[in-house]
Amino acid sequence: MEDGRRAWALLENWLSFHAICIRFDRNYGIVKRHLLIGLAVAAVCVAAGILVVNRRHSEGSRYQGKSLQAWCLQLYGSPDQRARDEAEAAMKSFGPKAVPDLVKLLQAQDSVFHQRLWSVAPRFPFQLRRFVFKHVRWPDAAGIRGGAARSLGIIGVEAKAAIPELAQALRDKNRQVCWDAASALGRMGKEATPALVEALGDKMATVRHAAAYGLGQIGPAADAAIPALAQALKDQDEGVGVSSAYSLSRMGNASLPALLTVIEHERGPARRAAARALTWLHPPAAAVVSALLNMLQDRDASARQQAIETLSALRGIGTNVIDAFTAALKDPASDVRLAAVKVLGQFSWKAQQAVPGLTDCLSDESPVVRESSARTLGAIGVAANPAVPELIRLTRSAPEPVRAAAEEALVKIGGVQP
Repeated sequence: MEDGRRAWALLENWLSFHAICIRFDRNYGIVKRHLLIGLAVAAVCVAAGILVVNRRHSEGSRYQGKSLQAWCLQLYGSPDQRARDEAEAAMKSFGPKAVPDLVKLLQAQDSVFHQRLWSVAPRFPFQLRRFVFKHVRWPDAAGIRGGAARSLGIIGVEAKAAIPELAQALRDKNRQVCWDAASALGRMGKEATPALVEALGDKMATVRHAAAYGLGQIGPAADAAIPALAQALKDQDEGVGVSSAYSLSRMGNASLPALLTVIEHERGPARRAAARALTWLHPPAAAVVSALLNMLQDRDASARQQAIETLSALRGIGTNVIDAFTAALKDPASDVRLAAVKVLGQFSWKAQQAVPGLTDCLSDESPVVRESSARTLGAIGVAANPAVPELIRLTRSAPEPVRAAAEEALVKIGGVQP
């Protein structure tokens, strides 16, 4: 680092000197001499910096003829899928022996000289600029760190010695490196749980989001994180809440009590996220129906809609749930009515009692609700015969999507031709 700073100081001095020379030359016409002196100084500075940068890039152990750093960059940034697959296979073959060097690469930083050289290179004379572009790599420390994190994840539980360093990498300023570190920790198994739980309390939403995701990657072995994930459902960043909900669903039925507690006692995004988690968890209907039916009384229309969608994902629902769907056909929010119509179509063999309500929905202010209601009545079949007059009316006056749905419904209900 000190070598880089010295080289950069020399280059800055040259740039200042060169600017003075140009101003002087404009007045006294002695361009060539000062320009040659300036180019010579610049060449020395740039060459010194390149030696420093290239020496840094050449450091480290070699695996299968390449530096580990080169493998990491190939894994992280190659546009060729075959090249990335080759790098992944190489990391699997290196195994635990590569972990110490990968941990070092997690700390990779571009030198001050390296960064600033590329920032001012466009201002160089053509020959010097071409020399820099040819011999100095673009600053790639973030790619090295990301590749190292991915590589540790590929090695998996045998790389668990790197958990502390990966926990630090979760706080990386580069968003992708943060996510790569979280994914790698997720492959380390149960022992990575404490580090990820701690990251759930980070001030950065990206870190919290990634940590929640990593815990889901671990799965049931991370059940100790259930209380922290349940708390994270209330995070102000909705992405964190959604990720936490998904991870709770990955914990299996052990997370069910925590999810039900949130559904019963919280409101807003946390309640919706917990209900959404149930759609991925697929718990027994009897265990959750009561909480979800209560959620249908929420003042928030999006919560009522989520309750309907979650109930529709359950198996073995009873007539009390169908009754709730039927009542939701009169909800003041069109999105809730639409959700209820669609769900009744999924349970058409149980939805005969909803025919009057669905018939009323054929006059709904929302054309999407009218169209979906016609399709649901068609799915119910002959039992939807009382809706035939309204369906015929739609075939004569409704917009095309609604008219087409009504025509199809009339055929399914009993072969009636409009």
